[in-house]
Amino acid sequence: EGARRAMKMYGSFGPIVLSYRALELKHFILKTKQEQADKEWENLHTKYADEVLDSIKDLKGFYIKYGQVLAGRPDLLPDIYVENFRTLEDSVTPMPKSE
Repeated sequence: EGARRAMKMYGSFGPIVLSYRALELKHFILKTKQEQADKEWENLHTKYADEVLDSIKDLKGFYIKYGQVLAGRPDLLPDIYVENFRTLEDSVTPMPKSE
């Protein structure tokens, strides 16, 4: 079960991470002006924030707990991610305790 969830996580988040890295590389190579770079970063955050949240909800367990922790860390993530992750604090059905 853990290996399946890990593979699903890499499949979900891998392309997103690559998109962020590609934009970072583009800005480095082209020396993009800050105003334009900020706009492109914001567009990328908007594009992926809901997808990341949906993936976290789908993966459950540790991933939800990690999202809840990140919801309290606006110093680490863009606002749109923090806002989305805050929904994990209230709207996620608790997992049953295993015996």
